Amino acid sequence: MEAALRKKLNAEGGYPTYVVIDQKGTVHPNSITVMSDLSREKFIEAAGLN
Repeated sequence: MEAALRKKLNAEGGYPTYVVIDQKGTVHPNSITVMSDLSREKFIEAAGLN
């Protein structure tokens, strides 16, 4: 199950893994690499909410 989830989310790094799933359901696994670097603006852009 873990391997299937990693493949589905393209999350080949370690845990925790952060991914953004936009409104269309597209997975953007590399939008957030470190949670401390995330800003509201960066999240809005990555999620396609702008």
